Amino acid sequence: IKKAKKYFSRVSVDYYHLLTLFAVPFRNTPIFKPMLSILEAFDSIIMRIPGVRLMCWQVVIRMEK
Repeated sequence: IKKAKKYFSRVSVDYYHLLTLFAVPFRNTPIFKPMLSILEAFDSIIMRIPGVRLMCWQVVIRMEK
């Protein structure tokens, strides 16, 4: 990402899914959807902590010149 900023005038990064990964083993059970909702809420809170977003397992990087 740092290197991309050298070559592109605009670089934006969105991070997704940190704790929601823990819901995957429950995907075929009735508790999956409620559990996923709760973990998504925790994700939105915990990802405000500096550095934590770097541990997310999905990221979208948009680069524009």
